[in-house]
Amino acid sequence: MVEQVANFVTSADWKGLASKFDDFNEAKQAALRATMKQCAADFEYPLASKDTEHENFKYFAVCLRNNVSVSAALNGSKAIRFAVLGRGY
Repeated sequence: MVEQVANFVTSADWKGLASKFDDFNEAKQAALRATMKQCAADFEYPLASKDTEHENFKYFAVCLRNNVSVSAALNGSKAIRFAVLGRGY
């Protein structure tokens, strides 16, 4: 579960996702960035460092996955489901 988020955080290719998935537009990217920042702030995870070994990374990862799952805007994007949740449906 956390591994998919770790892969996304460390090697996210936003332009590649946008070119592969039509639904990964600027609005979805902004919503995802805002959610990532909020989860990082909530769990005191230094998002800019992309340190997956940080003691709070697992809490950040669960927060991000949960927020993507419950958000209609984020979960409605195939690109975000694929990148963050690892689901291709």
